[in-house]
Amino acid sequence: MQNALKLIFSQHGVPERLIGDNQPFNSKEMHEFAERWNFTTITSSPNYPQSNSAAEKAVQVASNLIKKCQADKSDPNEALLAHRATPIPSLGLSPSQILYSRQLRLNLLIHPKNLEPQIAQNVKSKLIQNQKQSAKNYDKSAHSKVQFNDGQSLTSIILMLSIGLKLKF
Repeated sequence: MQNALKLIFSQHGVPERLIGDNQPFNSKEMHEFAERWNFTTITSSPNYPQSNSAAEKAVQVASNLIKKCQADKSDPNEALLAHRATPIPSLGLSPSQILYSRQLRLNLLIHPKNLEPQIAQNVKSKLIQNQKQSAKNYDKSAHSKVQFNDGQSLTSIILMLSIGLKLKF
């Protein structure tokens, strides 16, 4: 793991923080490596994989790309290149534009002006805005929990469940 991270760091620089799964990023060796290389590790809860949803989504995207390439016998490297050059609809920027401040050159015709470097603006604020919108959309369907008390009648419990309230025991 450390050799793979060193290779990534040699290409992109050392991050301030590294977010990952509990294993192997929460091991003693990883903490020592992080201290030597001057970055911190943030791990997700092993019992709550949703907390690491960005990594889970990236794994899902990569798995789907590989499966599709195997099914139609195409080159996975071309698929990765296309994925990295495709704009994220909510941001209007591709992963390569966010990371490298430029569009990747593909094996398709692209006007040279589109390949010139341009600093990606307001990415963090766009991501925060998207998160707030997602939370707002989630909250529309969320239900409040009702405290269940000892001695409460079964009829009142059934009534609360029938109107969509979640009970808290």
